[in-house]
Amino acid sequence: IWLIPFQRLQLTDAGFETIERLVCEQCACHFLVDACHPNKSAPPLAHQSLSKLLATKTANYKYRRRPNVLEDCFYWKGRGYHYSGPPPGDVMASGGWLNDDPWIALASILESAKRADYSHVSKLRQWISDKDSDPTLVSACLGLTADAGLNTDLEFLAELMIEGPNYLRIEASLAAQWSGVLWLMPFMLEAWRALGRRADRAAIEANIANLLDPIEGEPEFYGSCLSQIEYIEAVDSRLAELKNILGSDEVSTSGGARGYEPANSAHEEGPGAQRQRRMDRLGQLSDLAT
Repeated sequence: IWLIPFQRLQLTDAGFETIERLVCEQCACHFLVDACHPNKSAPPLAHQSLSKLLATKTANYKYRRRPNVLEDCFYWKGRGYHYSGPPPGDVMASGGWLNDDPWIALASILESAKRADYSHVSKLRQWISDKDSDPTLVSACLGLTADAGLNTDLEFLAELMIEGPNYLRIEASLAAQWSGVLWLMPFMLEAWRALGRRADRAAIEANIANLLDPIEGEPEFYGSCLSQIEYIEAVDSRLAELKNILGSDEVSTSGGARGYEPANSAHEEGPGAQRQRRMDRLGQLSDLAT
């Protein structure tokens, strides 16, 4: 969810019309627009129209209501993979991943992943691909796909980046950053190339920079003045350098450094690097989450 502080801007009616169009184009975005017009005592018609549009789009999302125990879960500034209390029995049931409530199914798939069973992560695709799914559900499903997905699930992220609607190209690129696996980088770059809006490209540049740029120093891959051709060549060059240093494009990386060594392979369907990375992240939280 993107929260844009419009209260800092002096927007005209035409400005609100532009924002309305962006909301229509980016159905996964929520915009914070309260108290943003200079004439706060008499909001313009465009402001009223925008408010109605936002209310309508929010009301039309499916799967908005999640169990109370999952409030602020799957959000890393909230509870992450922690629950606010004991999970419902359906979450812990052996067939919980088949539950009709996607939030219960999602939590059940998380619990399975903590037990090294990643076979149900692919079920999350149906809610990711549903354009009417609540954006918070889509984000949660993408995050768990990045953290616990098999290689075929990461290939689904690659498909979204090259063939998905623009908002999913951006969201899938963020998920690819969470996975950290080098072989996803060319797909992130393709998503960047395909997007026309500067703000959209900047979002993906941030993901690329988080993986390729050293933590210290100025970022090379975010906000650069390079042309499109120069930027692609720079990313490809850095990617080849890392692959040569680390020995594989299945290695997980962050901040331009090695993440985890590829594991020797109890799970041959997925990159060993992402397997270890995800299980570390899931395992650190499992005692509190369950």
